[in-house]
Amino acid sequence: MPRFAAFVLVLVLAPVAAAQESAAQVPAWFTEHVEYLVADGGTWITDNSAYKNDDEPYDAYELVWTHGIGKRSAIGVMRAITDGKRSGKLWEFRLFWHPGDKTATLEQFHWYGIYGIGTIQSIDATHHRSEQRFYQPDGSVRVMAHDWTTDSNRQHTTVTQILEGDTWKSNRTYVWMRSEPPPAGG
Repeated sequence: MPRFAAFVLVLVLAPVAAAQESAAQVPAWFTEHVEYLVADGGTWITDNSAYKNDDEPYDAYELVWTHGIGKRSAIGVMRAITDGKRSGKLWEFRLFWHPGDKTATLEQFHWYGIYGIGTIQSIDATHHRSEQRFYQPDGSVRVMAHDWTTDSNRQHTTVTQILEGDTWKSNRTYVWMRSEPPPAGG
């Protein structure tokens, strides 16, 4: 084999070998969680009637998850539903395995300019917890956590916020149900 051909072969195969080694380092729980979120169209809906008010007039929320590149991450979009109509995007999410930090990382982007980042931990096969810092447009920061337990078609989520003195306070609970995907273009 000519030296040039051998060099090209090494350049082509080296990234493949590195990707295979990296895939082996991603824990099974994370891969399984991504597959769980995107399964059956990746659409989840929760009732918002307990929290509906003048500032939040929504009947429900819809969260749609799809695979990210290489099916190694997930991309989510949250919309509100009022009178059966979907809003524009409220939140965009990116869930991925951070190879440097070796953590499941969750980023959130709100239409108003809020940015959230944090990690997800697997407590056990049906219980996960995320802790994130949310940076507000005014420069303030809120620390929040989401605890969720899952079964095949339901996620029970409790949202807590850290207050002064490192005290956690639960402020919302939702039950997300697996649903039919939204109509094309919806």
